[in-house]
Amino acid sequence: MSWKIAALYILASSVAAFGAPKIADQRYIYRIVTSLPDGTVRISAGFRLEGERGIITALHAVLNGNIAADPATGQSFHDLRIVEADVSHDVAKLSSEELDSEPLEGLERGDSETLESGAILVVGGYPEAVVDINMKQLVVGIPSTEELVSLVPGNKRAMIADRKSPEDDIHVVHLASTTVPGDSGAPIWDQDGKVVCIGNGGIPGADISWAIPIETIKWASADEIAKDLHTLAARHDDGLFSVQLDVPQNPKALIAYAVSAAEELEKFVNADPAQFRRLVLQPPQFVKLYFHVIQDLPQHPNDPSVLKQYYGQKANLGSYSPGLPYVFQYISKVQKLRQQVEALSKVDSLGSSQQMLLESEAGQIERHEENQVLVSSVITNPEPNAVEAKRGLFDETFIDVPVNVLGTTIQNLKQLESAE
Repeated sequence: MSWKIAALYILASSVAAFGAPKIADQRYIYRIVTSLPDGTVRISAGFRLEGERGIITALHAVLNGNIAADPATGQSFHDLRIVEADVSHDVAKLSSEELDSEPLEGLERGDSETLESGAILVVGGYPEAVVDINMKQLVVGIPSTEELVSLVPGNKRAMIADRKSPEDDIHVVHLASTTVPGDSGAPIWDQDGKVVCIGNGGIPGADISWAIPIETIKWASADEIAKDLHTLAARHDDGLFSVQLDVPQNPKALIAYAVSAAEELEKFVNADPAQFRRLVLQPPQFVKLYFHVIQDLPQHPNDPSVLKQYYGQKANLGSYSPGLPYVFQYISKVQKLRQQVEALSKVDSLGSSQQMLLESEAGQIERHEENQVLVSSVITNPEPNAVEAKRGLFDETFIDVPVNVLGTTIQNLKQLESAE
């Protein structure tokens, strides 16, 4: 058998297993449903901030339609309207008389300026229009912030520049993980559960995504910017960012998307198998050793052999730091596959046995990803005080990854494709 990917790492669909990040209060995270005049429905996410009125979301997702907000748990709101916006940052605030009467409760505000490359964040959104809130881990890229234009491929820059919402020269949080349609407007919070940025968008097929720093938003009333809002509502390029549903996706199309994502990932890894082994497969082994050294260090602080191991392993981990962009790019491609496998697992027509198989594959991929995220964060910051909290979260049983994981997934997907 030809070399196949020996591991699959994705952005986890649940952050509870990761342990470290706090989970934000789901009462203040909303599934935003915008019903358009032509009968289609646009799905995005939104949230409330403590001390502020209204629901914050992505501007592009709520233009030109009737807007409702359904929380993961709690009270829904209907007949919402845009009351404020920051056009240059593509952010809107929604409200209604009913929502205005609510207490000023919500998620806690943070600050993105303290974020470092490799930091672990969590997004709570509704990717691909799922009904239930989906929380997954994100990794801050290298560098942590950039001008939006630098993240956009050359052939897409004219489209972004012409839209002017978001402006292409604003500084955004660079995510080395792909947020997807339905995550637009979603809160993204740090390890302390504080919202540091807002899911905004990405370029389809380019594995690029970004988020709006929460502290950069400057609100203007809808009346003040009525002309800008009208101009944006008349455009037809919001597909860059959000989910727009017109007909339900059929199983055949979902299978085709999943096969395409799997083949794209396989092509990426097989382009340089040696690099994949060195940058993705080897680091978990060294992190495992480093965890053991960190555990021994407090007990033997003056033992020369322990100190030698500590400094040696720390230097070894540092040698992998230049390869993190490759790892982050790999994670982005894997995320695509996970999303499609999870979507397929919810298709009743496939039968319960096939659904269970797909769910099992997604679960294995998720556990692998948790290790890879941990490994990347340790490489980024190997100091003992930063590593100690992560040591107990490392799953040593998922270091030796089966070589046929991707092969099995592709084979299963292609069998599904041929059966349709």
